[in-house]
Amino acid sequence: MFKLRRRLMRDYGAACVVRYFENLPAQHPAKAQIEDALRYFRTNITRMDYGTFRKFGYFIGSGAMEGTCKSLVNQRTDLAGQRWNPSGSLNVLRCRALVADELHALYWRERASSGNSKTAA
Repeated sequence: MFKLRRRLMRDYGAACVVRYFENLPAQHPAKAQIEDALRYFRTNITRMDYGTFRKFGYFIGSGAMEGTCKSLVNQRTDLAGQRWNPSGSLNVLRCRALVADELHALYWRERASSGNSKTAA
């Protein structure tokens, strides 16, 4: 049963799985645990539209994203002669993200207009 639900969720999203478990009889032995899980699914159902995401070629697992993040962080902070502490590297990564997302100028304009004189994010 689990393999079928997992495949349906992968292909069509969480809505079909939610419908299935909502229709279980009230006297089902695991009804309380199922209701807890359904709360999570209902709250995050728009994030679990896996069929649509796959149609657009998006990854739906966390492995590809985690690998990409690790690779990018290493690429940005693991150059010859560099030594980083966690807060320093995080600040550099935030600045690089602002530049990559083309939000760098907007960020600094907003900082200047707020009267905040700190320079670190």
